[in-house]
Amino acid sequence: MAQERAKLQALSDKLYATLTAHPRIHATMGDYAQADRLPGMVSIYVDGMDSEELIVKLDAAGFEVSAGSACSSGSMDPSHVLSAMGIGREQALGALRISFDDRVNPDDLDEFAQTLLSIAGAA
Repeated sequence: MAQERAKLQALSDKLYATLTAHPRIHATMGDYAQADRLPGMVSIYVDGMDSEELIVKLDAAGFEVSAGSACSSGSMDPSHVLSAMGIGREQALGALRISFDDRVNPDDLDEFAQTLLSIAGAA
């Protein structure tokens, strides 16, 4: 179990680092490297884009992600969890939750990151 956790932590750290290098993409919890978080779970928001638009574009590219937080799925309102964390309404409406387990192919995460960076850069 410890090996799987370490593998997932390393993959999520890499994904966070790649995505948040873009000036419009931010980790919802701020400094992801210092946050106490689940491995295999990445939560970001993209300035100027709403999660619905991101989900549609990522889905068209073959990637499935969710909006906001798990406790707000299915709702069009911003996540109350993200709001309680101090994330503004506009940012919370652009939040994505990316989750994966130990079966994920690291190359697929790299492809996902490049796709999202392209979408964020094109907007």
